[in-house]
Amino acid sequence: MGHFNAHAALAVDAGGRLWLAWDEGGPEWGKDTGYFWHPTLTLDGHIAVKRFRERGTGLYESRWIQVRVREKDGWHHVPLIPERMPAELQEFVELPALVADSAGRMWLLFRHRTCRRPREDGWAASGRWDMWALAWLGHEWSAPVPLPDSGGRNDMRAAVGTDAQGTAWVAYATDHRPYFPQSMPERNLSITLCSLVAAPEPGGWQSGAPVTPAPALPQRKVHATESEDVARVRTHSVRHHGRTYRIYRGDLHRHTDISSDGVGDGSLMDLHRYALDVAALDFILVADHNMGNDREYSWWRTQKANDLYTVPGTFISMYGYERSVRYPNGHRNVIWTRRGHRTLALPNQAIPAQMARDTSRLYEYLRASDGICTAHTTASDQGTDWRQWDGRLEPIVELFQGYHTSYEMADAPLAIDERALLVHGPYKPDGFVQEALQKGYRLGFQASSDHIATHTSYACVLAEEFTRTGLVEAMRKRHTYAATDNILVDFRARELALMGDECAMSEPSFDIVVVGTAPLAEVTILRNGQVVHRATPADKNARSVHLRWTDPQPERRKTSYYYVRTVQRDGHMAWASPIWVRVD
Repeated sequence: MGHFNAHAALAVDAGGRLWLAWDEGGPEWGKDTGYFWHPTLTLDGHIAVKRFRERGTGLYESRWIQVRVREKDGWHHVPLIPERMPAELQEFVELPALVADSAGRMWLLFRHRTCRRPREDGWAASGRWDMWALAWLGHEWSAPVPLPDSGGRNDMRAAVGTDAQGTAWVAYATDHRPYFPQSMPERNLSITLCSLVAAPEPGGWQSGAPVTPAPALPQRKVHATESEDVARVRTHSVRHHGRTYRIYRGDLHRHTDISSDGVGDGSLMDLHRYALDVAALDFILVADHNMGNDREYSWWRTQKANDLYTVPGTFISMYGYERSVRYPNGHRNVIWTRRGHRTLALPNQAIPAQMARDTSRLYEYLRASDGICTAHTTASDQGTDWRQWDGRLEPIVELFQGYHTSYEMADAPLAIDERALLVHGPYKPDGFVQEALQKGYRLGFQASSDHIATHTSYACVLAEEFTRTGLVEAMRKRHTYAATDNILVDFRARELALMGDECAMSEPSFDIVVVGTAPLAEVTILRNGQVVHRATPADKNARSVHLRWTDPQPERRKTSYYYVRTVQRDGHMAWASPIWVRVD
């Protein structure tokens, strides 16, 4: 059921046997993980809120190595059993390399997460991985030994080989990060080369159990109809004023181990494998904190990955990063259409003057570099009180975050409040998106994940052109919606405006199409932050709503904003960006 399998290594031993080793994660890898405040429909028709966790395996929740050897009669297991390893090596064993020596040993090199310090959700502050080695002695594994000067990031690989005498050698990089659990900054990079000789002599050969055909995989428990749901969104098109728009699904807020708090998120490869293979996303943003704390190598390596994993016409890895400045300035993710822009240095938190003008500095930098940004966790200590805003530079906001809650408005479904688990610091109600809309700000909606969470947040962009430029221009126009699942939303002001647009109408009238992934509980229309219409399907199993609604009592001689909120019976939600309507 969707196990993670990667990083295969091959080698041939002195007896001519072929060896295979690889990483393995848990079942339903990348499917619907994260902590969630969910609305649940009660028997009396009310929406109650409860917290629960949907069960998939997180991107970096577990990792172990499987080993096989090819005998004359087929493949056999060479079990690397966690319980037989030292206590500190019983989880997060990964990235194998294999090399045989002339004495008859098969050496297995692996990388291990040395510092864990987890919370219950797998998040951890800082991290270090070290290289270890052990040898197959014909009937058992030798005791694992750590390799010197091997500390570094998650995905540093080992290169192995033998010399003319048959001695096994290994070369690996280290970034010399120290072992201090609260702060493990990388330092200068160097290479270590060492021979592998410190192991007992091998004994007689003993084959493991033969590998039998795998049983048929059971039906997925999470996202059983995902292929159909994704296809429905991808094939939907919107014709408007002679132009054709399509919906592109992505995530504008994911981390890797480059972030000091990204230990539980995995590597750049993990992130892109999730985006391409598991979530079938159309685009992704690697939003590591200041691109690895303003380090040039992290910035260069991330943008190389952006280019490597981009497949024109199929998948785009966006250029950008997360800029993290505490309240009232707020965390914002920066997005560019071109690579090569450097990160903007953070202000000194102890100098009030620097903090006071920091948002202005960011906006100046975005104008100069032709970038945009999107705020997140707005109603928390990592958010903002909306004292500043520039619509050309900050057109959309992360209204929902899969790692935590919604920031729509107080008392809304999924919304953060004083009872919520305060993942991002103290609750700041003046940061709700509703507060910005009431100020007259024009903001489109998107949903993204941040840490740990997967498959519970989608930034959906209605764009004409599937390129980096096309996506960013659609974001500038606020042609976006936020969803916690692969929900299709099409919201228009008749033939005048798409979601995110502005228009004038004497009688505000809207066309709404919602196609869910589960039966719909209700589709709600809000005007200026107040519910003005609720549509509840008569058929409790209905997954779609096609609705035309005209406001019977519009507010005259002013501009009002209207948007659509959808709640499914399983708790998943979607929010269409507002349409601003001038009513004369």
